[in-house]
Amino acid sequence: MLFTIIGLLLGNTALFYTYGWLVFLTVIATMLTYFITMAANYINYPMERKISQHYVNDAERIIKSMPDLEVIGITGSYGKTSTKHMLETVLSSEFNTLMTPESYNTPMGVTKTIRTMLRPYHEIFIAEMGAKRPGDIEEICDIVHQRYGVLTAVGEQHLETFKTLDNIKKTKFEIVETLPQEGTAFVNKDDENIMSYEQQNQCRTIYYGIDAEDLHYRAKNIGYSSKGTSFTVVKYDGTTAEIQTRLLGRHNIYNILAAVAIGSEKGISFEKIARALRKAQPVEHRLELKKTNGNITIVDDSFNSNPVGSRMAMEVLSHMPEYKIAITPGMIELGEKEYELNKALGTYMADACDFIILVGKKQTVPLQDGLKEKNYPESQLYVASDLQDALAKMNEIATQPSVVLLENDLPDSFNE
Repeated sequence: MLFTIIGLLLGNTALFYTYGWLVFLTVIATMLTYFITMAANYINYPMERKISQHYVNDAERIIKSMPDLEVIGITGSYGKTSTKHMLETVLSSEFNTLMTPESYNTPMGVTKTIRTMLRPYHEIFIAEMGAKRPGDIEEICDIVHQRYGVLTAVGEQHLETFKTLDNIKKTKFEIVETLPQEGTAFVNKDDENIMSYEQQNQCRTIYYGIDAEDLHYRAKNIGYSSKGTSFTVVKYDGTTAEIQTRLLGRHNIYNILAAVAIGSEKGISFEKIARALRKAQPVEHRLELKKTNGNITIVDDSFNSNPVGSRMAMEVLSHMPEYKIAITPGMIELGEKEYELNKALGTYMADACDFIILVGKKQTVPLQDGLKEKNYPESQLYVASDLQDALAKMNEIATQPSVVLLENDLPDSFNE
């Protein structure tokens, strides 16, 4: 019936059958290509798996051929990449150190790093370990045979594959459970998900944090300014170190504490550790300090604002001694919770800021509602029509030393 209708539309039965056969042959060819590709993949899979296993075995052989090499594994739902960089900054001040590149935190990524970058002169290898399903961390541990394991934080990520938070906890703890008897675990004791897990491995465990009791390394006397963050590290033997860094945020303090703890346990003096950390650079657009001419210091937190990060940014701003200004369009792409979460952000801003500039009259209604709920003075609030309007207002009111937080990106798409 369909062929007949098409033929009538074409007005030429012979032409219709010619086109019909072409369509039919095209469909058959497409289906054959699909099935041939599937068959080829099925046939090649054992061979590809064998080749991959050969590379993994070779990486493990290289690690075992370097008996003096010490491997440090780092994992966590958050903070593992930043902690890796902090640790490399500290350890490279005294040791020949190699770390996995940015996204090389899978078994094959770690394998490639070992086979192409690890050299006989390296004394320490830092391996970042990512996971999307149970067993992923243990698989990497079986390659590198880490002597030290760092667990930064545990949260609800990749639930589509992990299914439950308990599965995430167990998987992240694979880095600790696979440590040898003489190994050492470094654990963030302030993380409630970490501490709710019952660790089986009785290896030496070093706890770091800010608030928890019985810490081996504690950060106290925390202060924020236009120069960055300062705090005191107190070690279990009573010795202390004064840390000054351009990095901002409580999360960075945890990352630094892990690096300080490992560096100290490796025999690096607190003085040398502190000097190394002063050189540490912030991640671009994530609580990044930018000094401008005149009275203004910018805190650039414009990379993809989220509920946890934005609240952390407000906490940092609230501790600044200078005049505190926030510029934001609010958070986007939060689904059905967007209004609720932005309203909550407005309440946090009310407690942190001396002056608030919102970008976009319609976009920022939830923030305005949060500010009204906290009775924030209207005289200290300005709703800008666009980015240029917001920046003009910033320059107008910054008549004294001021810290300006740019929270979330401020594209012209927020013009209203």
